[in-house]
Amino acid sequence: MPEYPDSSLHRAASPLETRIGLFAGATFRLASGRCLDCAAIPQALWYFADETIAAPRPGIPVAGFTRSVSVWQDVEQWAVTHPPGTPIDAPPLVWIGSPEIVRGASLSPDGATLAAGAKRWSFALVPKIPLNRSYYNATSTAYLAPRMLTVRGSSRDGVFTARTLWPEDFRLDSSAPSQRVDATPEAVRALVRAEPRGGAQSPFAAITLWERSPGSARRWEGAPVLAVILNGAQGDDDEAHGGHFALVTGRVGAAGTPGGAGAINDWITNNFYTLDAESEKGIIAAMLEAGGRLRASGTVNFGYLFVVGEETDSIGAKTANMLKWNTEFVIVGEPTENRLASAQKGTFMVRLNVAGRASHSGYPEFGVSAIQNLFAVLKDCEGADWGDDPSFGKGTFNTGAFHGGEAANVVPAEASASIMIRTVEPRAQVEEKMRRIVAKRATMEVIGASDPQITHVVEGFPTTVVSFGSDVPHLENLGKRLLAGPGSILDAHTPGEKISKSELMEGADLYERLVRKLLL
Repeated sequence: MPEYPDSSLHRAASPLETRIGLFAGATFRLASGRCLDCAAIPQALWYFADETIAAPRPGIPVAGFTRSVSVWQDVEQWAVTHPPGTPIDAPPLVWIGSPEIVRGASLSPDGATLAAGAKRWSFALVPKIPLNRSYYNATSTAYLAPRMLTVRGSSRDGVFTARTLWPEDFRLDSSAPSQRVDATPEAVRALVRAEPRGGAQSPFAAITLWERSPGSARRWEGAPVLAVILNGAQGDDDEAHGGHFALVTGRVGAAGTPGGAGAINDWITNNFYTLDAESEKGIIAAMLEAGGRLRASGTVNFGYLFVVGEETDSIGAKTANMLKWNTEFVIVGEPTENRLASAQKGTFMVRLNVAGRASHSGYPEFGVSAIQNLFAVLKDCEGADWGDDPSFGKGTFNTGAFHGGEAANVVPAEASASIMIRTVEPRAQVEEKMRRIVAKRATMEVIGASDPQITHVVEGFPTTVVSFGSDVPHLENLGKRLLAGPGSILDAHTPGEKISKSELMEGADLYERLVRKLLL
Protein backbone atom coordinates (compact mmCIF):
# COMPACT_ATOMS: atom_id res chain seq x y z
CA MET A 1 0.00 0.00 0.00
CA PRO A 2 1.32 3.51 -0.76
CA GLU A 3 2.40 5.56 2.22
CA TYR A 4 0.69 8.92 2.68
CA PRO A 5 2.19 12.06 4.22
CA ASP A 6 2.53 12.35 7.96
CA SER A 7 -0.38 14.17 9.61
CA SER A 8 2.07 16.68 11.06
CA LEU A 9 2.15 18.26 7.62
CA HIS A 10 -1.54 19.15 7.82
CA ARG A 11 -0.74 22.85 7.53
CA ALA A 12 0.23 25.41 4.94
CA ALA A 13 3.97 24.76 4.55
CA SER A 14 6.67 26.37 2.44
CA PRO A 15 7.61 24.52 -0.76
CA LEU A 16 11.23 24.86 0.40
CA GLU A 17 10.64 22.43 3.27
CA THR A 18 10.90 19.52 0.85
CA ARG A 19 12.79 18.82 -2.38
CA ILE A 20 12.45 20.86 -5.54
CA GLY A 21 13.21 18.36 -8.25
CA LEU A 22 16.73 17.03 -7.65
CA PHE A 23 17.56 19.82 -5.23
CA ALA A 24 17.06 20.25 -1.51
CA GLY A 25 14.58 23.04 -0.86
CA ALA A 26 17.06 24.63 1.56
CA THR A 27 19.26 25.39 -1.48
CA PHE A 28 16.77 28.09 -2.50
CA ARG A 29 14.95 31.12 -1.15
CA LEU A 30 11.50 32.31 -2.17
CA ALA A 31 11.35 35.53 -4.15
CA SER A 32 9.50 37.11 -7.05
CA GLY A 33 10.69 38.16 -10.48
CA ARG A 34 11.25 41.64 -9.07
CA CYS A 35 14.23 40.26 -7.15
CA LEU A 36 17.23 42.60 -7.49
CA ASP A 37 19.98 40.13 -6.57
CA CYS A 38 18.82 36.94 -8.31
CA ALA A 39 21.13 35.21 -10.77
CA ALA A 40 18.52 34.74 -13.52
CA ILE A 41 18.70 36.71 -16.77
CA PRO A 42 16.60 39.92 -16.87
CA GLN A 43 14.18 38.46 -19.44
CA ALA A 44 13.27 35.59 -17.12
CA LEU A 45 12.84 37.88 -14.12
CA TRP A 46 10.61 40.18 -16.20
CA TYR A 47 8.46 37.25 -17.28
CA PHE A 48 7.95 36.13 -13.67
CA ALA A 49 7.80 39.66 -12.23
CA ASP A 50 4.71 39.03 -10.11
CA GLU A 51 5.10 35.28 -9.63
CA THR A 52 6.59 33.26 -6.79
CA ILE A 53 9.98 31.85 -7.77
CA ALA A 54 12.74 29.92 -6.04
CA ALA A 55 16.19 31.44 -6.48
CA PRO A 56 19.48 29.87 -5.29
CA ARG A 57 20.76 31.21 -2.00
CA PRO A 58 23.96 33.32 -2.10
CA GLY A 59 27.05 31.15 -2.49
CA ILE A 60 25.25 28.29 -4.28
CA PRO A 61 26.82 27.46 -7.70
CA VAL A 62 24.37 28.44 -10.44
CA ALA A 63 24.02 26.90 -13.90
CA GLY A 64 24.44 29.25 -16.84
CA PHE A 65 25.56 29.46 -20.42
CA THR A 66 28.37 31.02 -22.40
CA ARG A 67 27.46 33.59 -25.00
CA SER A 68 28.80 33.48 -28.56
CA VAL A 69 29.41 29.72 -28.61
CA SER A 70 27.23 26.93 -29.90
CA VAL A 71 25.10 24.82 -27.59
CA TRP A 72 27.30 21.78 -28.17
CA GLN A 73 30.48 23.73 -27.43
CA ASP A 74 28.89 25.02 -24.25
CA VAL A 75 27.87 21.52 -23.13
CA GLU A 76 31.29 20.10 -23.98
CA GLN A 77 33.01 22.78 -21.87
CA TRP A 78 30.61 22.12 -19.02
CA ALA A 79 31.39 18.39 -19.14
CA VAL A 80 35.13 19.08 -18.93
CA THR A 81 34.72 21.24 -15.82
CA HIS A 82 32.12 19.00 -14.14
CA PRO A 83 33.47 15.43 -13.85
CA PRO A 84 31.15 12.69 -12.53
CA GLY A 85 30.41 13.14 -8.86
CA THR A 86 30.60 16.93 -8.98
CA PRO A 87 27.60 18.53 -7.20
CA ILE A 88 25.17 19.77 -9.81
CA ASP A 89 24.70 23.51 -10.28
CA ALA A 90 21.35 24.94 -9.23
CA PRO A 91 19.04 26.44 -11.87
CA PRO A 92 19.04 30.27 -11.68
CA LEU A 93 15.24 30.30 -11.34
CA VAL A 94 12.48 27.79 -10.65
CA TRP A 95 8.91 28.96 -11.10
CA ILE A 96 7.13 27.88 -7.92
CA GLY A 97 3.87 29.72 -8.56
CA SER A 98 2.59 28.99 -5.06
CA PRO A 99 4.24 30.03 -1.79
CA GLU A 100 2.45 27.36 0.29
CA ILE A 101 1.72 23.64 0.19
CA VAL A 102 -0.90 21.70 2.12
CA ARG A 103 -0.45 17.91 2.18
CA GLY A 104 -2.94 15.36 3.35
CA ALA A 105 -5.80 17.74 2.50
CA SER A 106 -9.39 16.97 1.61
CA LEU A 107 -12.00 18.92 -0.29
CA SER A 108 -15.61 19.08 0.89
CA PRO A 109 -18.19 17.47 -1.45
CA ASP A 110 -19.52 20.90 -2.44
CA GLY A 111 -16.00 22.22 -3.10
CA ALA A 112 -16.42 25.09 -0.64
CA THR A 113 -13.97 24.02 2.07
CA LEU A 114 -10.42 22.66 2.20
CA ALA A 115 -9.44 20.74 5.33
CA ALA A 116 -6.16 19.31 6.63
CA GLY A 117 -6.24 17.78 10.08
CA ALA A 118 -7.97 20.27 12.37
CA LYS A 119 -7.33 23.16 9.99
CA ARG A 120 -10.10 24.53 7.74
CA TRP A 121 -10.05 27.10 4.95
CA SER A 122 -12.63 28.42 2.55
CA PHE A 123 -11.60 27.10 -0.84
CA ALA A 124 -10.97 29.27 -3.91
CA LEU A 125 -9.17 28.94 -7.25
CA VAL A 126 -6.74 31.18 -9.07
CA PRO A 127 -8.46 32.95 -12.00
CA LYS A 128 -8.81 31.06 -15.25
CA ILE A 129 -6.32 32.04 -17.95
CA PRO A 130 -8.49 33.56 -20.72
CA LEU A 131 -6.90 31.46 -23.47
CA ASN A 132 -7.55 28.14 -21.71
CA ARG A 133 -10.57 26.32 -23.09
CA SER A 134 -10.67 23.91 -20.16
CA TYR A 135 -10.86 24.67 -16.46
CA TYR A 136 -11.92 23.33 -13.08
CA ASN A 137 -15.64 22.67 -12.79
CA ALA A 138 -18.16 20.61 -10.81
CA THR A 139 -16.85 17.35 -12.26
CA SER A 140 -13.39 18.26 -10.93
CA THR A 141 -14.82 18.63 -7.42
CA ALA A 142 -16.63 15.30 -7.70
CA TYR A 143 -13.40 13.60 -8.79
CA LEU A 144 -11.14 15.19 -6.18
CA ALA A 145 -13.38 15.30 -3.10
CA PRO A 146 -13.04 11.58 -2.23
CA ARG A 147 -9.23 11.72 -2.49
CA MET A 148 -6.43 12.87 -0.22
CA LEU A 149 -4.74 15.84 -1.91
CA THR A 150 -1.59 17.90 -1.99
CA VAL A 151 -2.65 21.47 -2.75
CA ARG A 152 -0.36 24.31 -3.78
CA GLY A 153 -1.51 27.90 -3.46
CA SER A 154 -1.66 30.66 -0.87
CA SER A 155 -3.71 31.32 2.25
CA ARG A 156 -5.03 34.63 3.46
CA ASP A 157 -7.83 35.65 5.83
CA GLY A 158 -9.10 32.09 6.15
CA VAL A 159 -9.21 31.45 2.39
CA PHE A 160 -6.87 29.05 0.60
CA THR A 161 -6.55 29.98 -3.08
CA ALA A 162 -5.36 26.91 -4.97
CA ARG A 163 -3.21 26.85 -8.07
CA THR A 164 -2.72 23.08 -8.32
CA LEU A 165 -4.42 20.06 -6.73
CA TRP A 166 -2.61 16.72 -6.82
CA PRO A 167 -4.30 13.44 -5.80
CA GLU A 168 -1.85 11.74 -3.45
CA ASP A 169 -2.75 8.30 -4.81
CA PHE A 170 -1.07 9.41 -8.05
CA ARG A 171 2.31 7.84 -7.28
CA LEU A 172 4.64 5.09 -8.45
CA ASP A 173 3.70 1.71 -7.06
CA SER A 174 6.40 -0.95 -6.62
CA SER A 175 3.75 -3.59 -7.33
CA ALA A 176 2.72 -1.98 -10.64
CA PRO A 177 2.05 -4.45 -13.47
CA SER A 178 4.52 -4.92 -16.31
CA GLN A 179 3.77 -4.33 -19.98
CA ARG A 180 6.67 -4.94 -22.32
CA VAL A 181 7.08 -2.34 -25.07
CA ASP A 182 9.77 -2.34 -27.75
CA ALA A 183 12.20 0.56 -27.58
CA THR A 184 11.06 2.04 -30.90
CA PRO A 185 9.16 5.24 -31.71
CA GLU A 186 6.43 3.19 -33.39
CA ALA A 187 5.86 1.06 -30.29
CA VAL A 188 5.72 4.07 -27.96
CA ARG A 189 3.35 5.83 -30.34
CA ALA A 190 1.07 2.78 -30.42
CA LEU A 191 1.14 2.61 -26.61
CA VAL A 192 0.05 6.22 -26.23
CA ARG A 193 -2.66 5.98 -28.87
CA ALA A 194 -4.08 2.73 -27.53
CA GLU A 195 -6.03 4.59 -24.84
CA PRO A 196 -9.17 6.52 -25.90
CA ARG A 197 -8.24 10.18 -26.45
CA GLY A 198 -4.63 9.23 -25.79
CA GLY A 199 -5.41 8.59 -22.13
CA ALA A 200 -6.47 12.18 -21.49
CA GLN A 201 -9.53 11.00 -19.57
CA SER A 202 -8.28 7.59 -18.43
CA PRO A 203 -7.66 6.71 -14.77
CA PHE A 204 -4.16 7.23 -13.40
CA ALA A 205 -1.98 4.18 -13.99
CA ALA A 206 1.67 3.32 -13.25
CA ILE A 207 2.99 0.58 -15.55
CA THR A 208 6.54 -0.78 -15.84
CA LEU A 209 7.44 -0.89 -19.54
CA TRP A 210 11.03 -2.11 -19.36
CA GLU A 211 13.58 -3.24 -16.78
CA ARG A 212 17.29 -3.75 -17.41
CA SER A 213 17.36 -6.32 -14.61
CA PRO A 214 13.84 -7.54 -13.82
CA GLY A 215 12.90 -6.54 -10.30
CA SER A 216 15.78 -4.12 -9.72
CA ALA A 217 13.89 -1.14 -11.12
CA ARG A 218 11.30 -1.63 -8.40
CA ARG A 219 13.77 -0.42 -5.75
CA TRP A 220 13.23 3.16 -6.77
CA GLU A 221 12.67 5.04 -3.47
CA GLY A 222 14.87 8.12 -3.47
CA ALA A 223 16.18 7.31 -6.95
CA PRO A 224 16.89 10.23 -9.33
CA VAL A 225 14.57 10.49 -12.31
CA LEU A 226 14.76 11.80 -15.85
CA ALA A 227 11.26 11.58 -17.29
CA VAL A 228 9.39 12.66 -20.40
CA ILE A 229 5.78 13.84 -20.31
CA LEU A 230 3.54 14.11 -23.36
CA ASN A 231 1.22 17.08 -22.92
CA GLY A 232 -1.88 18.21 -24.70
CA ALA A 233 -2.24 21.98 -24.91
CA GLN A 234 -5.64 21.88 -23.19
CA GLY A 235 -7.45 19.43 -20.96
CA ASP A 236 -9.92 18.71 -23.76
CA ASP A 237 -7.18 17.80 -26.24
CA ASP A 238 -6.26 14.28 -27.30
CA GLU A 239 -3.02 13.64 -25.42
CA ALA A 240 -1.88 11.31 -28.18
CA HIS A 241 -1.48 14.31 -30.45
CA GLY A 242 -0.11 16.64 -27.75
CA GLY A 243 1.23 20.03 -28.75
CA HIS A 244 4.45 19.73 -26.75
CA PHE A 245 6.41 17.53 -24.41
CA ALA A 246 8.13 18.11 -21.10
CA LEU A 247 11.36 16.91 -19.51
CA VAL A 248 11.06 16.15 -15.81
CA THR A 249 13.70 15.71 -13.11
CA GLY A 250 13.45 14.82 -9.45
CA ARG A 251 13.61 11.90 -7.05
CA VAL A 252 11.05 9.23 -6.35
CA GLY A 253 9.55 9.80 -2.92
CA ALA A 254 10.83 7.62 -0.08
CA ALA A 255 9.24 6.41 3.13
CA GLY A 256 9.56 9.03 5.85
CA THR A 257 9.65 11.98 3.44
CA PRO A 258 6.72 14.41 3.23
CA GLY A 259 5.37 12.99 -0.02
CA GLY A 260 5.71 9.39 1.08
CA ALA A 261 6.88 6.31 -0.81
CA GLY A 262 6.53 6.58 -4.59
CA ALA A 263 5.56 10.26 -4.56
CA ILE A 264 6.14 12.12 -7.83
CA ASN A 265 4.49 15.49 -7.20
CA ASP A 266 7.70 17.29 -6.20
CA TRP A 267 9.40 16.74 -9.55
CA ILE A 268 10.11 19.83 -11.65
CA THR A 269 9.08 20.16 -15.27
CA ASN A 270 10.45 22.03 -18.26
CA ASN A 271 8.15 22.28 -21.29
CA PHE A 272 9.60 22.09 -24.78
CA TYR A 273 7.96 22.98 -28.09
CA THR A 274 9.52 21.28 -31.10
CA LEU A 275 11.08 23.73 -33.53
CA ASP A 276 10.45 21.48 -36.51
CA ALA A 277 6.70 21.50 -35.91
CA GLU A 278 4.20 23.41 -38.00
CA SER A 279 2.56 26.70 -36.96
CA GLU A 280 4.61 29.18 -34.99
CA LYS A 281 7.40 26.98 -33.61
CA GLY A 282 9.46 26.34 -36.73
CA ILE A 283 8.56 29.73 -38.15
CA ILE A 284 9.95 31.48 -35.07
CA ALA A 285 13.24 29.64 -35.62
CA ALA A 286 13.38 30.83 -39.25
CA MET A 287 12.60 34.42 -38.23
CA LEU A 288 15.26 34.43 -35.52
CA GLU A 289 17.85 33.10 -37.96
CA ALA A 290 16.93 35.77 -40.52
CA GLY A 291 17.07 38.47 -37.85
CA GLY A 292 20.50 37.32 -36.72
CA ARG A 293 21.83 37.60 -40.26
CA LEU A 294 20.33 41.07 -40.69
CA ARG A 295 21.81 42.35 -37.42
CA ALA A 296 25.21 40.87 -38.27
CA SER A 297 25.21 42.89 -41.51
CA GLY A 298 24.24 46.14 -39.74
CA THR A 299 20.50 46.13 -40.53
CA VAL A 300 18.71 46.89 -37.27
CA ASN A 301 15.57 48.87 -38.16
CA PHE A 302 13.22 45.90 -37.75
CA GLY A 303 11.78 44.03 -34.78
CA TYR A 304 10.15 40.81 -33.65
CA LEU A 305 6.54 40.53 -32.55
CA PHE A 306 5.55 37.24 -30.90
CA VAL A 307 1.89 36.89 -29.93
CA VAL A 308 -0.37 34.26 -28.39
CA GLY A 309 -3.87 32.99 -29.13
CA GLU A 310 -3.77 32.62 -32.91
CA GLU A 311 -5.53 29.25 -32.71
CA THR A 312 -8.27 30.58 -30.44
CA ASP A 313 -9.21 34.26 -30.05
CA SER A 314 -6.10 36.08 -31.42
CA ILE A 315 -5.91 38.06 -28.20
CA GLY A 316 -2.18 38.64 -28.66
CA ALA A 317 -2.56 40.13 -32.14
CA LYS A 318 -5.56 42.22 -31.07
CA THR A 319 -3.56 43.65 -28.17
CA ALA A 320 -0.52 44.33 -30.36
CA ASN A 321 -2.77 46.10 -32.86
CA MET A 322 -3.52 48.73 -30.21
CA LEU A 323 0.14 49.61 -29.70
CA LYS A 324 1.25 52.99 -31.07
CA TRP A 325 4.03 51.76 -33.32
CA ASN A 326 5.19 53.60 -36.42
CA THR A 327 5.63 50.50 -38.57
CA GLU A 328 5.18 50.23 -42.34
CA PHE A 329 4.98 46.46 -42.74
CA VAL A 330 4.28 43.35 -40.68
CA ILE A 331 5.22 39.87 -41.92
CA VAL A 332 2.93 37.23 -40.42
CA GLY A 333 4.42 33.75 -40.30
CA GLU A 334 2.27 30.85 -41.51
CA PRO A 335 3.09 27.68 -43.51
CA THR A 336 2.74 28.93 -47.10
CA GLU A 337 5.56 26.79 -48.59
CA ASN A 338 7.72 29.93 -48.55
CA ARG A 339 5.46 31.81 -50.94
CA LEU A 340 3.75 35.15 -50.30
CA ALA A 341 0.02 34.79 -49.82
CA SER A 342 -1.84 37.31 -51.98
CA ALA A 343 -5.21 36.48 -50.42
CA GLN A 344 -6.55 34.64 -47.38
CA LYS A 345 -10.03 33.24 -46.90
CA GLY A 346 -12.07 34.50 -43.97
CA THR A 347 -13.29 32.39 -41.07
CA PHE A 348 -16.59 31.91 -39.29
CA MET A 349 -16.53 29.68 -36.19
CA VAL A 350 -19.70 28.68 -34.38
CA ARG A 351 -20.89 26.17 -31.81
CA LEU A 352 -24.31 24.61 -32.29
CA ASN A 353 -26.23 23.14 -29.36
CA VAL A 354 -29.39 21.02 -29.60
CA ALA A 355 -31.55 19.93 -26.67
CA GLY A 356 -33.61 16.76 -26.87
CA ARG A 357 -35.38 14.57 -24.32
CA ALA A 358 -33.77 11.51 -22.75
CA SER A 359 -35.50 8.14 -22.63
CA HIS A 360 -34.58 4.46 -22.55
CA SER A 361 -33.35 3.35 -25.98
CA GLY A 362 -35.79 0.45 -25.88
CA TYR A 363 -38.60 3.03 -25.97
CA PRO A 364 -37.28 5.75 -28.28
CA GLU A 365 -40.80 7.05 -28.96
CA PHE A 366 -40.75 8.59 -25.49
CA GLY A 367 -37.61 10.60 -26.17
CA VAL A 368 -36.26 13.14 -28.63
CA SER A 369 -32.80 12.44 -30.02
CA ALA A 370 -30.64 15.56 -29.88
CA ILE A 371 -28.02 13.80 -31.99
CA GLN A 372 -30.40 13.00 -34.85
CA ASN A 373 -31.76 16.54 -34.83
CA LEU A 374 -28.28 18.04 -34.87
CA PHE A 375 -27.27 15.71 -37.71
CA ALA A 376 -30.17 17.11 -39.73
CA VAL A 377 -28.98 20.69 -39.16
CA LEU A 378 -25.40 19.81 -40.08
CA LYS A 379 -26.52 18.03 -43.26
CA ASP A 380 -28.33 21.18 -44.41
CA CYS A 381 -25.29 23.30 -43.59
CA GLU A 382 -22.93 21.01 -45.49
CA GLY A 383 -25.20 21.13 -48.55
CA ALA A 384 -25.43 24.94 -48.60
CA ASP A 385 -23.62 27.18 -51.08
CA TRP A 386 -20.88 29.07 -49.23
CA GLY A 387 -19.82 31.18 -52.19
CA ASP A 388 -17.30 31.08 -55.01
CA ASP A 389 -14.94 34.03 -55.58
CA PRO A 390 -12.45 34.46 -58.46
CA SER A 391 -9.71 35.56 -56.03
CA PHE A 392 -10.41 33.37 -53.00
CA GLY A 393 -11.98 30.28 -54.55
CA LYS A 394 -14.88 28.35 -53.00
CA GLY A 395 -16.10 28.67 -49.42
CA THR A 396 -15.97 25.44 -47.40
CA PHE A 397 -17.85 24.04 -44.40
CA ASN A 398 -16.35 21.70 -41.78
CA THR A 399 -17.72 20.06 -38.65
CA GLY A 400 -14.60 19.78 -36.54
CA ALA A 401 -15.98 18.39 -33.27
CA PHE A 402 -19.17 16.62 -32.26
CA HIS A 403 -20.32 15.68 -28.77
CA GLY A 404 -23.58 14.11 -27.68
CA GLY A 405 -25.32 11.60 -25.52
CA GLU A 406 -24.11 9.72 -22.47
CA ALA A 407 -24.66 5.99 -23.10
CA ALA A 408 -25.64 3.58 -25.88
CA ASN A 409 -28.86 2.64 -24.11
CA VAL A 410 -30.11 6.22 -23.67
CA VAL A 411 -31.79 8.45 -26.25
CA PRO A 412 -29.47 11.50 -26.17
CA ALA A 413 -30.84 14.61 -24.50
CA GLU A 414 -28.14 16.95 -25.77
CA ALA A 415 -25.66 17.31 -28.58
CA SER A 416 -23.24 19.98 -29.75
CA ALA A 417 -20.94 20.59 -32.70
CA SER A 418 -18.08 22.99 -33.40
CA ILE A 419 -18.05 24.32 -36.94
CA MET A 420 -15.59 26.24 -39.10
CA ILE A 421 -16.55 27.89 -42.38
CA ARG A 422 -13.70 29.15 -44.58
CA THR A 423 -15.43 32.15 -46.08
CA VAL A 424 -15.12 34.01 -49.37
CA GLU A 425 -18.00 36.36 -48.60
CA PRO A 426 -18.32 39.15 -45.99
CA ARG A 427 -18.80 37.90 -42.44
CA ALA A 428 -22.25 39.47 -42.04
CA GLN A 429 -23.49 37.70 -45.17
CA VAL A 430 -22.16 34.34 -43.95
CA GLU A 431 -23.69 34.75 -40.49
CA GLU A 432 -27.08 35.68 -41.93
CA LYS A 433 -27.01 32.59 -44.16
CA MET A 434 -26.01 30.34 -41.28
CA ARG A 435 -28.77 31.65 -39.00
CA ARG A 436 -31.31 31.19 -41.76
CA ILE A 437 -30.31 27.53 -42.21
CA VAL A 438 -30.21 26.74 -38.49
CA ALA A 439 -33.41 28.67 -37.72
CA LYS A 440 -34.82 27.55 -34.36
CA ARG A 441 -33.54 23.99 -34.61
CA ALA A 442 -30.40 24.76 -32.57
CA THR A 443 -28.84 27.55 -30.56
CA MET A 444 -25.89 29.14 -32.32
CA GLU A 445 -22.92 30.73 -30.52
CA VAL A 446 -20.45 32.66 -32.67
CA ILE A 447 -16.94 31.88 -31.40
CA GLY A 448 -14.99 34.02 -33.86
CA ALA A 449 -15.03 35.42 -37.36
CA SER A 450 -13.02 37.44 -39.85
CA ASP A 451 -13.57 38.73 -43.36
CA PRO A 452 -11.51 37.47 -46.33
CA GLN A 453 -8.23 39.38 -46.63
CA ILE A 454 -6.14 40.74 -49.51
CA THR A 455 -2.50 40.79 -48.36
CA HIS A 456 0.53 42.72 -49.58
CA VAL A 457 2.87 41.05 -52.07
CA VAL A 458 6.34 42.05 -53.28
CA GLU A 459 7.49 41.89 -56.88
CA GLY A 460 9.86 39.04 -57.58
CA PHE A 461 8.47 36.68 -54.92
CA PRO A 462 6.20 33.71 -55.78
CA THR A 463 2.62 34.00 -54.51
CA THR A 464 -0.30 31.78 -53.52
CA VAL A 465 -3.85 32.01 -52.15
CA VAL A 466 -4.47 30.32 -48.77
CA SER A 467 -7.62 28.87 -47.28
CA PHE A 468 -6.56 28.93 -43.64
CA GLY A 469 -6.96 31.66 -41.03
CA SER A 470 -4.22 33.70 -39.36
CA ASP A 471 -3.67 36.85 -37.30
CA VAL A 472 -3.63 38.99 -40.46
CA PRO A 473 -7.16 40.44 -39.92
CA HIS A 474 -6.19 41.68 -36.46
CA LEU A 475 -2.98 43.57 -37.33
CA GLU A 476 -4.26 46.25 -39.69
CA ASN A 477 -2.78 49.08 -37.60
CA LEU A 478 0.79 47.80 -37.98
CA GLY A 479 1.10 48.63 -41.67
CA LYS A 480 0.88 46.59 -44.85
CA ARG A 481 0.45 42.95 -43.96
CA LEU A 482 2.41 40.13 -45.59
CA LEU A 483 1.78 36.43 -45.02
CA ALA A 484 4.53 33.86 -45.62
CA GLY A 485 6.56 31.11 -44.02
CA PRO A 486 8.09 27.63 -44.31
CA GLY A 487 6.08 24.42 -44.19
CA SER A 488 2.90 23.19 -45.82
CA ILE A 489 -0.57 23.71 -44.40
CA LEU A 490 -1.30 20.13 -45.51
CA ASP A 491 1.00 18.91 -42.73
CA ALA A 492 -0.48 21.20 -40.06
CA HIS A 493 -2.65 19.65 -37.32
CA THR A 494 -1.76 16.11 -38.42
CA PRO A 495 0.21 13.37 -36.62
CA GLY A 496 2.97 13.79 -39.23
CA GLU A 497 3.31 17.54 -38.70
CA LYS A 498 6.78 18.62 -39.76
CA ILE A 499 9.02 21.14 -41.50
CA SER A 500 12.14 19.84 -43.23
CA LYS A 501 15.50 21.42 -42.43
CA SER A 502 15.83 22.61 -46.02
CA GLU A 503 12.41 24.33 -45.85
CA LEU A 504 13.38 25.93 -42.54
CA MET A 505 16.56 27.42 -44.01
CA GLU A 506 14.69 28.51 -47.15
CA GLY A 507 12.25 30.24 -44.81
CA ALA A 508 15.10 32.11 -43.14
CA ASP A 509 16.35 33.15 -46.59
CA LEU A 510 12.85 34.31 -47.52
CA TYR A 511 12.44 36.47 -44.42
CA GLU A 512 15.90 37.99 -44.83
CA ARG A 513 15.29 38.89 -48.50
CA LEU A 514 11.82 40.27 -47.71
CA VAL A 515 13.10 42.59 -44.99
CA ARG A 516 15.92 43.87 -47.19
CA LYS A 517 13.48 44.48 -50.07
CA LEU A 518 10.91 46.23 -47.86
CA LEU A 519 13.56 48.52 -46.35
CA LEU A 520 14.73 49.82 -49.74
